[in-house]
Order: sequence, then structure tokens, then C-alpha cells
Amino acid sequence: MTDSPLDLSPLDPLRDEHALDARIAVIARDATIPPPADLFSELASWARPALAAAAVIAAVAAYPLFRPRPTARPVTTAEILGVPTAVVELARSNTPPGVIDLAEALSAEQPHVR
Repeated sequence: MTDSPLDLSPLDPLRDEHALDARIAVIARDATIPPPADLFSELASWARPALAAAAVIAAVAAYPLFRPRPTARPVTTAEILGVPTAVVELARSNTPPGVIDLAEALSAEQPHVR
């Protein structure tokens, strides 16, 4: 080790007052808060993103309007509920069905499962 003291004079901020003043001015300039923008300019800055979002939403929402629709035959409520057609025909007839007619209509379209 050496017994000579370390020279810390290059670290002294007061050594060059012009450099210190310039450094303080830069720090103060960078620390200033910009003035708030007015409401109109704030809204105007959102115009492009809002229009882009509206265009995407309109394109997605318009797709079901213009897609080709498959042609489907009309379906009755009885078909949706699974009522056999023979039972529907018995219900539409003007004469009351007998017990045997009803039993045949119910068992005609359903396979016997054990």
C-alpha cells in the first residue's frame, strides 16, 4: 500500500461553476412537466385509433349479413320435439283414433329396444 493520500479533486462539483450551472439547467429542463393539452387536441389524438376500431367492429358485424345462407327445408315443432309422424297424422284427423291405432302409431317409427 502507498501512504500517499488519494486525490479526489476531480469529483468536486464546485471545481467548475459553469459546468455545474449547465448540469443543473439540463436537469431542471428535463424535470419540467409539459403543460396539459386541451380537451380538443386530446380527443383528436384518439380519432385514428377510434376509427380503426369502428371499422373492425363494422366488418365483423356485417359478416353475418352477407354470408351465403344454406337453404333448409321448413321444420315443424313436432319434428323438433321428436313426435312420430303417425301420431301427428292421427292428431290432425277428424275421427278420434282407437287404442289400436294409437299403439300402432307410437310403435311404428320406434324400434323395439330391450
